Amino acid sequence: MKLLLVVILLISGFTVHAQEDANSGNVLLRTCTAAIKFFNDDESQKADFYVGVCLGYIQGISQLNRLNSLNEFCPHGKVTLHQEMRVVHKYLQSHPERLHEGKIVLVLDALKEAFPCKKE
Repeated sequence: MKLLLVVILLISGFTVHAQEDANSGNVLLRTCTAAIKFFNDDESQKADFYVGVCLGYIQGISQLNRLNSLNEFCPHGKVTLHQEMRVVHKYLQSHPERLHEGKIVLVLDALKEAFPCKKE
């Protein structure tokens, strides 16, 4: 019975850690690095999944910004999702001290820095 309790506690501990880590910049950096490698013709089995994770996350934030007129960042009309992904990837690489932070904050900060809105 004690062994079963220890196993359950260990499994739940790993699950909690994995859930916390899934929302960090560390995970986003790994997925976007794999996506960039994929787009640079270094196709691997894992890259397909990571392309979707990285691009999907950034696209969701980007679309919310545009559709809800949040104006957190203001890319001109010709900026592509692929460019936004490269901006976020570069930002994450340039700020390793922030990788423990949440993905949404890091993506917003990266895109705000690259595409600031003009103040009137």
